[in-house]
Parts: sequence; C-alpha cells; structure tokens
Amino acid sequence: MKTKIRILAILSTCGLIFTGCSLCATKPKQTTTVENQVISFDSLKSRFEKGDKIIINDWILIGPTDFFDSVSIDKNTLKGTLLPKDTILKRFGCNRAFYELKIKDMDLLPQGNFIDIKAYRFLNPNEEIFYLINGSPCDSYSKTLQRITNKRIKEINKLDSYSATKIWGDNYGKNGALIINTYNEFEAQEIFRPFNSSSISRKITKIDSLEFYSNKVIYSRISQPSTIKKKNKTIKVPIGNSAIEFHDNANIDNPINYIVIGQDKKYEWILIKGEDELQDYYYIVNQNLNKIDTLVGNPMIFGDKLLCQEGSYTDGTDFIELWDTTDGKLKRIKKFSLRTFGIYVDEIYLKGDMIFVRFKTNKYLKLKI
Repeated sequence: MKTKIRILAILSTCGLIFTGCSLCATKPKQTTTVENQVISFDSLKSRFEKGDKIIINDWILIGPTDFFDSVSIDKNTLKGTLLPKDTILKRFGCNRAFYELKIKDMDLLPQGNFIDIKAYRFLNPNEEIFYLINGSPCDSYSKTLQRITNKRIKEINKLDSYSATKIWGDNYGKNGALIINTYNEFEAQEIFRPFNSSSISRKITKIDSLEFYSNKVIYSRISQPSTIKKKNKTIKVPIGNSAIEFHDNANIDNPINYIVIGQDKKYEWILIKGEDELQDYYYIVNQNLNKIDTLVGNPMIFGDKLLCQEGSYTDGTDFIELWDTTDGKLKRIKKFSLRTFGIYVDEIYLKGDMIFVRFKTNKYLKLKI
C-alpha cells in the first residue's frame, strides 16, 4: 500500500508536463550558439523555455517549464555545454540543440520530470505505435512518458510493423511496437525539492553512513513504572482533587483501548497510549498543569527536547514532531512530514539542532531545525 501511495504522490507532485514537450520529431530550432560553448544559468534557462533539450547526468529534463525558477538551484554552478551536431545525431538520431550538465547529485535539484537518456531516441510523439511497458500495454505516447518518468531503463527494443504484427496482430502491431522495461524505483531524484523557499526540505543534506552512525545519540523514554493502573477499563490520572479519565470503548466500529506506558517523576508526566485497529495515539498528562498534550508517536527524550515519529499506518502521513520541554511545559517546535519529498523514515534521532534520518534501509540525511 505504501509503495502505491508513494508512486501516486510522486506522479501527482511532479506535475508532468507533456504539452509542447515534443522529442526528436520536433522541427529543429535555429540557433546561433557555438558548439561546445559553455553557457550561463540564465541562457540555459532561456534555451529550455524555448524548447531546447537539457541533459543532466544522463537524464533528459522534460518539465516542468519553470524548473529553473526554483530557489533551490545554485545559479553560480549550474552551467551547460552545447553538444556538437554530429554527437547529437549519433546519440539521438535528430538535429536540434542539446545542452549537457554534470552535477554532483541529482538531489541538489528541485522536483522535476526526467527521462532516461537511453529511451530518448526511441520516443516520437507523432508515431502511432504500440507500447508495451513492463509487460503491460500502454495506449498512448503521453501515458508511456508518465510510466517511465524518473525511472531507469532496464531494456528497450523497437520492432518494425512486420515483427510486431506477428506477435500482436494487425490491430496492434501494424505500425510497429516499442517495448520498454524499467526498474521499479524512481531514481532520477530520491529527494524532491519544491520551489517554495520556506520549505523545510531546503534544509535537507544527504550524508553517508559514517556521519549518521558516528553522531548517533542514545535517547530515553518516558518509561518509569507508574502506580496508576487501569481498573474497569478506565485509567484515572489524578489532577489535584479531580482526575482525567481515559475509557476503553468496545461499542464502536473501531474499538479503542488505553494503557499506561510510564511516568516522568521530575515533571509529573504520565504517558498514555491509545490504540485501535488503525493506529496508535499518545498523550502526555501533566499532573502539575492539569494539561494534556497529544503526540504523533512515542516520544524519544534528547535532553530538553522530545522527538516523535508517527507509526506506519495505511494512509498515514509519517509526521515528525519536535517538542521543547523547558520547566516541564511542552511546546511544539516543528511538525512536518518528509513523505512529500520522497522520504520514508526508517530511523531517526536528534543531535543539537540537527535531525538525522535513515531511509530506504541504507540511505542517510540530516535536516537542520
């Protein structure tokens, strides 16, 4: 389910733009630039907006049209080189302007739509051809682009009409066929950076395993044994002369059950967990202040900070929360999700003003708060 949600989220946020995005069949544009000339960021942006093609680390950029307007692009380092005409003809089978860029990491770029360079010369929007993508028929050029965007090509073969007709008959094979197999993962970018300058993802930095594990901090939990026990399906937390009560409820479509996780004697906190068939809920009852705070996950204690990670649920949001606990008063500093940017958290910890994250089993990053 998570994989399906992830694919839908990525395809919806990428904003695939196919209108005006013709490939090699497009009429060549006239240009006065000199081959092998290195051009500036502003010129590169202008060329892309006019329809010239941009190669970034062996990916062809196809959209969105305002890709180069993102605030996350370092304009001083992003420069392109115009490829020689004979190179373009040999690699892509067409005669038009291509500008090539080499950058350290695709994740330094904003969100974008890319096609593996190996597939480019085979794609023609004006051909009425039969497409077979990963063993499944695809009935249009635009849908084919959508299914291979940001994916590595495993293999690609083009069949003439005779060969295609022998396999699929006259209805499907009469104009030939294009067979494409891709790898499942989205690989052009692992982290999608939005255009908004205030987005938290602009503070993300990819790191290696050494930096992740060498900085790792041990946290504690609110787990001291509590004298508060559940009786008759009810938990009563004393507050002065009264009490805050949590009642189990089995008479609803999604029954909920409460348990006492533990206490913090220093601040007189009681941590309560509610659980139903869909997810878990965490509550800190402050007996001193007669106050309840709701958290997205079981809090990890790092000095005077609490870090919470939401559990994995169907249709969950993977929220992360950071709380300040000065004088026992909880104040939420941040609440955000990295899912929008293609990141599904496996492990997380806090050190100073940095949140360290492990994702995709062996990928790592840090995020400044």
